[in-house]
Amino acid sequence: MQRDFNQPGQAYNYLALGQKAIDYGVLHEPARNHLGLLTGKVSRNLAEADPKEQKALLNIHACLQRFRSFLLQSSRIGNHSQEALRIIPPPGEMMFARIFKACIDFESLLFHGRAALDRLAFYLCSELYNQPNADKFGKLRNVLLNFNTKDAKAQKTLAFLETVLSSLEGILVDTGSGSLRSALIHRRSVSELTTVVYTVHRLGDGRILRFDCEVQKRPVFATSRTLTQSVTFLILNTLGLYLGEQTALALEECEPTWKNLSVSFSTFVDPTKAGPRVSVGKILPNGFLVITEHLRGDVFGAATDVDASA
Repeated sequence: MQRDFNQPGQAYNYLALGQKAIDYGVLHEPARNHLGLLTGKVSRNLAEADPKEQKALLNIHACLQRFRSFLLQSSRIGNHSQEALRIIPPPGEMMFARIFKACIDFESLLFHGRAALDRLAFYLCSELYNQPNADKFGKLRNVLLNFNTKDAKAQKTLAFLETVLSSLEGILVDTGSGSLRSALIHRRSVSELTTVVYTVHRLGDGRILRFDCEVQKRPVFATSRTLTQSVTFLILNTLGLYLGEQTALALEECEPTWKNLSVSFSTFVDPTKAGPRVSVGKILPNGFLVITEHLRGDVFGAATDVDASA
């Protein structure tokens, strides 16, 4: 049986099978095209590049592959979001679901998101700007500030970073109180940090009010959408800049294709306790707990028609 397919003088036929969707269906056309453009540019330029350029291109390729791992996790969250829309209780009733698989994939999304940002920081700080002790994403801003006045690309990258940094802090990036990602990777589990499970109310008029599952008061689906948008914006625009692209994506062009029709229960809590009382669920090791709070009246404006779930 033939096992050696690298014999001198022999001719071989190869069949290459490519991924149909480079973005796993997560990105809208502008961002998806930008990802394809950068991937193609690396592939075309690698063979004829000098050793220094090859090293840079291989670093960018690694950053893109890390980013695509993050997109794969976002696509899984999107699938869970779509599946959750099938939960439709009868009028006047409430249903809640643990959506445990979605929470596990959310945990993975945080890990892959931070890994993608760390890989970008390693390329920029350690490989490009020769700052070997500042190769983590949390140190990227300071490195860019140091090169801000003498490198136009560092200046533009800093602007990209400043656009999305607030949406990453406390989730992927540590602040004074840490981050959700750090808590999950070092100390806690996603189950014990889940404060509200996915809860669906069917209102008297037939509309549906959905409350997102919350982990440490971070809504799973809404946070996943925000992270997908922010990480996409920062990574694609930064890598495009260092590949010589003149155009950048707008932040709104980086939103994911999948939708989320739920809202965050904790953000609607009425501190005056004058609003209507609304219940959600919480899963316990030995059962469940119904949590009821006064919410602001405008929460009902987030209710959708049954058709919106299709």
